[in-house]
Amino acid sequence: MITSSPNLKELQISGSSNIPVVVDAPDLDFWDKGCLSDSAFNKLKIVKLSEMGSWSHEIEFIKYLLGRSPMLETLSIIPCVFEMENNLKMLIKLVKCRRASSRAEVIFIHE
Repeated sequence: MITSSPNLKELQISGSSNIPVVVDAPDLDFWDKGCLSDSAFNKLKIVKLSEMGSWSHEIEFIKYLLGRSPMLETLSIIPCVFEMENNLKMLIKLVKCRRASSRAEVIFIHE
């Protein structure tokens, strides 16, 4: 779907805290294997992620978005309320990430 949307400007993804998550994520380098073209997120400006559980595969996807979205302005994250212990760890990891856009702001919304 993403490869068919080169003009994508806004992306919203909602997880579900009611679905058990597979903790073991053996293919964490999936995003670095060249599965998408380098221009897939060239026009992406706004990303809204909700119910993020601080899982490794979620963090790797967010890192990929930050590193490959040169027009990104805002990346909002609403963490899963059941993973509060890991949310600070996720925030610390994401603040350190390289960003393709110097204007990219990571907003961590704690409800």
